[in-house]
Amino acid sequence: MYRRLRSNLSKLSLEMEGALEAIYSKPLTAEAEGRLRKALAARTDEDLAALIVALHTDNRLVVDDGTGLDPIQIVCSMGVRNV
Repeated sequence: MYRRLRSNLSKLSLEMEGALEAIYSKPLTAEAEGRLRKALAARTDEDLAALIVALHTDNRLVVDDGTGLDPIQIVCSMGVRNV
């Protein structure tokens, strides 16, 4: 989904950029995962983008762990890095 929207939408809004960054950095909520799975097959890229922005705006797109910045960042599947 991330790649599909990145490559197919020529100009991304600031809201869409923020939503894609959230998708890339945090896990989706169960609600968002179900809705986006259905939308991937049935909607155009623009409609999919609108759904993602709406979920992000309503704080229902990704799981918010509420801990702030984590001092350990996963760099690859083989290790971690202290930031």
